[in-house]
Amino acid sequence: METVDKGSKALISGIEKDASHEADQLLIDARKKAEELSRYAQKQVESILKDGEEKAKSQSEAIMGKTLSGVEVELRRRSLQFRERLFGEVMTRVKEELSNMIQKPEYRNVLRDWIVEAAIGLGAAEATVRVSRSEQTLLDAEILHQAEKRVKELTGKKVKLIGAQESASDHQGVFLTSSDGKTAYNNLVATRLLRKQRQVREVIYRELFGE
Repeated sequence: METVDKGSKALISGIEKDASHEADQLLIDARKKAEELSRYAQKQVESILKDGEEKAKSQSEAIMGKTLSGVEVELRRRSLQFRERLFGEVMTRVKEELSNMIQKPEYRNVLRDWIVEAAIGLGAAEATVRVSRSEQTLLDAEILHQAEKRVKELTGKKVKLIGAQESASDHQGVFLTSSDGKTAYNNLVATRLLRKQRQVREVIYRELFGE
């Protein structure tokens, strides 16, 4: 979904500074923990050394290895938590940004493209189009005609789109139902984001972590 991908990149750019600061803090905390564990390990090593050099060497290596392993596990755990928190924040901001777009002139094209996508996905010759209450005024004859024309251009098939008087829900986006009521296509924003969450994660990790 190009709109969400672009929106995600823009939003990610806006929170990079905060994310960088939190990532630095994560490393600082981890290093402190590592230093504390290392100091503890060193004390244990010194105590063991008194009991015999050979025995001490073996035990000290085991202690240091266990300490480092514990630090690595803690770093991975906190890194995963940090990334999930960033992902949740980006998804929330994408929803907010899309909601704010409803009042902008260019949103008509976004809504039209969602209708076209849903109509192609549904594959019915005739379908009823439902949108949220906040988008109802945009669902006029012109936008439906534009969507029908675009479907014909992309697939070579004719489709008849009818705007529903009642809204699908309070949720932003498009919901199409075939004229016989047997099939439907959910193209609401929340559903679109669920479909695209893997791509959104890839954008986040690439932009913020270089992966």
